[in-house]
Amino acid sequence: MRMTTRNQRCVLCLVGLVALGSCKSGSAPSASRLNLLLVTIDTLRADRLGCYGYSQIETPNLDKIARQGVLFENAVAPAPLTAPSHASMMTGVYPTVHKVRNTGGFVLSPSEPKLSKILQDQGWDTAAFIGSSVLKGRFGFNQGFAVYDDEMPTSASASALAEPERRAGEVVDRAVKWLGAQSGKPFFLWVHVYDPHIPYDPPDPFREKYRDRPYDGEIAYTDQQLGRLFDTVARKSRPENTLIAVLSDHGESFSEHGEYTHGVFLYDTTLRIAFLMAGGPIPAGLRVKQQARTIDLLPTVLELMGGKAPPGTQGTSLAPAFRGKEVPTAYSYAETLFPKF
Repeated sequence: MRMTTRNQRCVLCLVGLVALGSCKSGSAPSASRLNLLLVTIDTLRADRLGCYGYSQIETPNLDKIARQGVLFENAVAPAPLTAPSHASMMTGVYPTVHKVRNTGGFVLSPSEPKLSKILQDQGWDTAAFIGSSVLKGRFGFNQGFAVYDDEMPTSASASALAEPERRAGEVVDRAVKWLGAQSGKPFFLWVHVYDPHIPYDPPDPFREKYRDRPYDGEIAYTDQQLGRLFDTVARKSRPENTLIAVLSDHGESFSEHGEYTHGVFLYDTTLRIAFLMAGGPIPAGLRVKQQARTIDLLPTVLELMGGKAPPGTQGTSLAPAFRGKEVPTAYSYAETLFPKF
């Protein structure tokens, strides 16, 4: 999609671009031994973070990541749904290629090259800690992870709209524990937190502080918990030895364009995402205006590690943008199959 207005984008189906991914094969060349921390925050609107200009919230830990590295001002997802967007992050291709077209009912193919599998095959310790059942291992997201912690509470949620989930605090607790016992080899750690997703129910003191804006309270609470994770990683590994990537998978609509949450329509409210990177060779305090896409995560990470993306990857490395160069990201494809179900 080409950037148009802040409220609406022209969604273009790029048939030629999609076709490039159909012959994907092989694996990436050897990468240098940087650690990688990937944090994905479910249902986070970019315009609800301090570093994106929102003054009514406290997100000091995510704002610090932005100051220490790069913030992509115009980042977009390929679908306003959790599973397709995450699959694109992990594979560098659009939903039309990896075939995860909706949340639930689709399984990520073992034959699809993934960031986790590439790094695991080259000797990285790999672990994932998941905040919601929508990314259960049975949907194929566990491929390439030696540890895939997707255990959810057994009690049913009080809301019929909610998937089984666990708070960011528990997810971070488990990730921190794993880091404490980790072997010392280079690691790839993925932490997925689900709290900003409906129902908005932040714990105290965020419930009281943001009582009129519980969605913001969920984000502020998530930021607090991620601060513990970032501190643990910083104690374990020097910043120059660790890449940190933070992305939301999609946004939230709040009744804009007639949609209360997300999944039905393709507007900025649900397609625009937060995208931050820091550590390793990434320069500090950089803001990139060029469009960035979730499919660009894999090739960017691998280039920063000294490797290359597998053949057929539809994303492109954003690393040249750190040096002020143009990157071919002006167009993006987006879709939703949610209304069909």
